[in-house]
Amino acid sequence: MDIVNQKISRSRGAIAFGTDSYQQIFSQYRSSFTIISGELPYEDSVSFPTKHAIDSCWTTGNIYRLDGEVVLKTDFNNEVLSSLSSSSSNSLSVIQNSVPMEDENPSDDECLGCWIVSGTSIIKTDNDLSVLFEITNLDSPTLICSNHLSGGCYVVNEGVGIYEFSSDGDLIGVSTFVDLEIINILSNSLGKLFVLTETELYK
Repeated sequence: MDIVNQKISRSRGAIAFGTDSYQQIFSQYRSSFTIISGELPYEDSVSFPTKHAIDSCWTTGNIYRLDGEVVLKTDFNNEVLSSLSSSSSNSLSVIQNSVPMEDENPSDDECLGCWIVSGTSIIKTDNDLSVLFEITNLDSPTLICSNHLSGGCYVVNEGVGIYEFSSDGDLIGVSTFVDLEIINILSNSLGKLFVLTETELYK
């Protein structure tokens, strides 16, 4: 399996996503017992252009992924739950609450939707992939990640900087960070942004 992304799920441990299948590796909490699943094929023939074309809700295990001109939401067993037509999409990020893994009363709370880079626009959806609003006229958005504290997002606008938007789509601020070798951006549970380039990790 050609791994393009890895995620953590509350109930399913580490999940390795490949270009044509995914696999689960799960160690029972406070135990050395480990389960490694077989490879689970995607329902459709897909080829992810980048690791940013797939994300998951870590409390439910539901998966969001780009499949050509469509955004799909599936359960962990790949049954399609929702879909959205979206042209020229290349990055998405699930909006979800931060819940401690060691919580004594773990919930399977659904995510709050997702942010999608679509052409020169940013789309926010609810958890059924219904479009809530669209932010238009960005120069060249390439990567997006949810702010896990506010529900907003950070967007790499290539050659311009990194934009921060609120959960309502209002522009909060712009960083002049324009390194063209950005590999990934991630936000922690406090809303702090981390930027990974080919040579450095920035906070």
